[in-house]
Amino acid sequence: MPSGKVLKQLNLSTEQLQKLKAIRDRDLARIRELSQQSRQANKELRDLLAGTENSDVIRAKQTQVLALQQELQNKHFEQMLAMREILTPQQRSQLNEIMQKNRPNRNGMRGGIKGNIKNRMERRMENPRDRSTL
Repeated sequence: MPSGKVLKQLNLSTEQLQKLKAIRDRDLARIRELSQQSRQANKELRDLLAGTENSDVIRAKQTQVLALQQELQNKHFEQMLAMREILTPQQRSQLNEIMQKNRPNRNGMRGGIKGNIKNRMERRMENPRDRSTL
């Protein structure tokens, strides 16, 4: 789901904000759980690759990593679909423009590594763990 900073640019009504918050809250626990599981499985995969396990064990871990990533992507996608139903066509268009503008360039980074780190730090400073507001 887009950040609160992005959503503020859409001039949402109070009712829209409430509905979006309900969508976010509904899925937040599962998304956090999947994210944590995905990070852990990736770490385990890296450890296996560095170790002496046989290829079948490593392949099984890779399958687990891919399944977790797919489930996480599906959750995010379903959130976006639910959010889409709440936005007006004009707000959808605005959101698309904002998302395109914020998408990394062809080199994979908006402003190189330093720019990417700066963007991440700014986002964290805007809303450090406070998920109560959009």
